Amino acid sequence: MIYGILLFAFLSFIFTSPKCRWLMSADQPLSLREERIGFMFGRYMRDAAVVMLLLWLLGTLRIPWVYGIAGGVFILRTLSFLIHMAQVFIND
Repeated sequence: MIYGILLFAFLSFIFTSPKCRWLMSADQPLSLREERIGFMFGRYMRDAAVVMLLLWLLGTLRIPWVYGIAGGVFILRTLSFLIHMAQVFIND
């Protein structure tokens, strides 16, 4: 699980950091739409890393409802991400 946390944190850094955006498109600059999509995806990856880190840290408590709450929060965050992505695609 720690490798997933590190991967999601790294992807979040790549997609949200203005200095690292050249890794997504080295040959030409990104359009405004692509930048917005990349930034939203980076925030989504950050949230996924935080949820995974919390689950990893709270895994020793052996409380089953913690996983249910974390899953519910992550489902809501995923739906929010998809709604915002749809708005970007519709409005641009």
